[in-house]
Amino acid sequence: MKTLIKIGIIGYGNVGQGVAKVIENNKKGISERIGVPIEIAGICDIRPAPAEYKDIYTKRYHDLLENPDIDIIVELIGGYEPARTIIMESLKAGKHVVTANKAVLAKY
Repeated sequence: MKTLIKIGIIGYGNVGQGVAKVIENNKKGISERIGVPIEIAGICDIRPAPAEYKDIYTKRYHDLLENPDIDIIVELIGGYEPARTIIMESLKAGKHVVTANKAVLAKY
């Protein structure tokens, strides 16, 4: 059984920032409900890194997919591509995937 669930967020725009804030603000309650602590272990975006996530920030999404410690990829970039590619590569890498991207789900 896992002793810690690590999350990687791809896309740190308004939605990605909101997801990170919800996770951070509710970390204790989420961890109590699922029985395992959670943490944000990586964030990927093309924009410069925010100070609070500088140590885990990357502009290369493969860094998150290649990290064996990350269990869940949250894809929040929107559109069809490269979102579809990121989702497919995440699944091939054995990651669980969460997305808010209705367009890519409807099309593919």
